[in-house]
Amino acid sequence: MKRPLATLTLALLFISVGALLASAEDRAASNHAYQSAASSPVPVEITQPKVFEREIGKTVKLRMKIDAQGNPHAVEAADRFNNDPGLTHRVIQAVETWKFEPARNAEGKAITQVVELPIRIKDMRRG
Repeated sequence: MKRPLATLTLALLFISVGALLASAEDRAASNHAYQSAASSPVPVEITQPKVFEREIGKTVKLRMKIDAQGNPHAVEAADRFNNDPGLTHRVIQAVETWKFEPARNAEGKAITQVVELPIRIKDMRRG
């Protein structure tokens, strides 16, 4: 069986980006969720994008809203100076199919949270 050329390494450091949301209502909801969150969303089901050998070692930083059901919405590049739009597009398409364990507030209730997720393309042949 052939091993995959590359896989994604997730840096699970989620950052609230409430100040970057479009509406004041979204900003208020995100800030409240961030302040009261006891946990951050964690990917539980992932689909890997097709990657090329020249893309190994690159990182794509995405911004998205993870709803209380663990579904990603409004997935977009967080880095405005992205120099590999093809890779970014393929990673966004893959992440849009992912399922997350949603963030939870201090009471344990699932909440919506805006996060930034850096995704590093890693060569699986090197362990």
